[in-house]
Amino acid sequence: MLGMFDFAKKAFKHRKFQPMITLIGLITCVASTIFLVLLGQGLGLSVTQITETQFTSFLSSTISQFIYFDTALIFIVGMVVIYFLFTSMMADRQKDVGLIKALGSKENTGYGYVMAEPLLITIYGCILGGLFGLSTFIVYSTIFLPNTLLSQGLTYFCLFLGLLAISFCASWVISSRKAEAFFKNTPVNLFAGDTQNFDFVKEQLTGVGKFLDRLPWILQISLKGIIRSRSKTKTAIICLSLCIFLMTVSLAGGAVAWWTTRSYVDDSFGQNVIAIGDQAVLDEYKNMMTNVLNTKSLSSFNFIENEFFIDRDFIEKLSNIQQIGTIDNRLIIIGHVVEVQTIEIVTDATGSHYVTYGQSNVRSSDALIIGINTNSMVDNLWMQNMHIDANTTIIGSTLSESIFDNPLKQKIALDSNDSNRRETFSISDIVLDPINQGLVVYMPIDSLQKLNSITTHNLVLVKTQDPDTVLEIESLAKQYGLNTLSLDKVHQESLSNIDRIWLSILPFPILSVVTTIIGVLNCLLVSFSGRQHDFGILRAMGAKGNYTAKIVLMESLAFVLPTAITGILIGMLFNFAFLIPNATISAQLLIICISGLSLLLLCICIISATIILKLNKQTPTNLMQDTQ
Repeated sequence: MLGMFDFAKKAFKHRKFQPMITLIGLITCVASTIFLVLLGQGLGLSVTQITETQFTSFLSSTISQFIYFDTALIFIVGMVVIYFLFTSMMADRQKDVGLIKALGSKENTGYGYVMAEPLLITIYGCILGGLFGLSTFIVYSTIFLPNTLLSQGLTYFCLFLGLLAISFCASWVISSRKAEAFFKNTPVNLFAGDTQNFDFVKEQLTGVGKFLDRLPWILQISLKGIIRSRSKTKTAIICLSLCIFLMTVSLAGGAVAWWTTRSYVDDSFGQNVIAIGDQAVLDEYKNMMTNVLNTKSLSSFNFIENEFFIDRDFIEKLSNIQQIGTIDNRLIIIGHVVEVQTIEIVTDATGSHYVTYGQSNVRSSDALIIGINTNSMVDNLWMQNMHIDANTTIIGSTLSESIFDNPLKQKIALDSNDSNRRETFSISDIVLDPINQGLVVYMPIDSLQKLNSITTHNLVLVKTQDPDTVLEIESLAKQYGLNTLSLDKVHQESLSNIDRIWLSILPFPILSVVTTIIGVLNCLLVSFSGRQHDFGILRAMGAKGNYTAKIVLMESLAFVLPTAITGILIGMLFNFAFLIPNATISAQLLIICISGLSLLLLCICIISATIILKLNKQTPTNLMQDTQ
């Protein structure tokens, strides 16, 4: 055993930089995967705790879903990169196995010598990568996530050990399977290698051969370098596609999710809107609109105290002010709502039968109930063509998920203020409104007033763009002991709360992109590491450095271009179909995302070509040698 490890150390020392690239690639892959998976777990717990108490279920699930999906993809991409690294490394050992078999070495002995080097790389790579990833996460969490680090320390440690064990097992299994496949072949086949003649490819691709012949010689050389090793090229394309897919989900998906959450907040506010009411009512209304409540349970604030009602004489004088676009009278209360079970008769091929919606043990919740007049709305809530009449309601997304199974098929019961009356209403639609974390019910103001035996209202929304009119409204409100609140400022504060959450997880997609870049560079470097012999021949024939640089850059583009199209396209489809199914995105943002990804990939190609050229600044004789 010691002799095998001595042989592996000597082979590692005297072989060219391909084993070193594999080792560095494994260290970075294991470290980044462990760090980001642990970070995703920590951010997911931290953000979920915040969003569950401050945002609607839709906004909370969008943010949490983005983190956990990205974490899962990081793990998958990490395993694929490990597969590619060891597959490529073992492919370069194919001729060594052929030589061992040709010399008559026993299979067990030869297998041990071949696997000694991958075992050393696996041990060093996993241990160093694991320690570096764990230490980086501990430092990061100590600064930014101290609470989750202390409360979930055992979970993180178990997750770390699991990831380390999976990385080690994956590396060893991939290497051993490849070695076993080599030892099953004859020496002749092993010496032939996994290469494919360029002329043979042109003959097989009917109609494409003439096109390839017309390409410049430098492009033909680049294509030859890609075609000659079939298995390595296929694995590289799959690995690059997954890396670019992860980059698209992390970068573009994060931008789409952020834009979507902001859009739903925008739809819940109007522009140039002023709220008028008692100061206590306005303060509570602002808190509910900006999601600064500490818990999901509603406060005990009573909106229908007599001093909170607005005099009708004030409304009459308000309507006489010029330059007021809309006056929206509302009644807001905190009420108790109850799930109502319904039965539907369904007729299909099997005949007629009953379908029950809802649970027999009905669920209930406290909610903010807002009485509105749909003919005089000032916000954007009803731009979505939602229908409401005297016998229907519209409920918030969080309320629909918390006490209903199928809200559009069920009904909702509302208790009156004195709890002696209860009326049942149909549910016509569900709104993604952030007010009161989505625990909200909209209904006609006449129906709400009748249910609670109230004839007035406690909140007025006014739409105006004239600053002088605003001053006149404020002056009139003071005469009646009322105050005003600019909802534009509340709107910006609500958006700031959304942005603050996204900024807290911004390092996660950025680090995911960095990991993707490292993965892409690893793939390109490993793919080119076996081309030293070709570069040595070109240098011996008098090729200049610029010519070699063009070849490497062409090969990088040939690898990245098809994988970029595949990865970006599938990534964007994944974002819209699974990650953010109700996404709203502008064409401008979509163009920016795709352009940014394309520019980033071009920079990766240039960087990889530069690294390859620096590694190949040797004499032609040294480049054409297999060992140093």
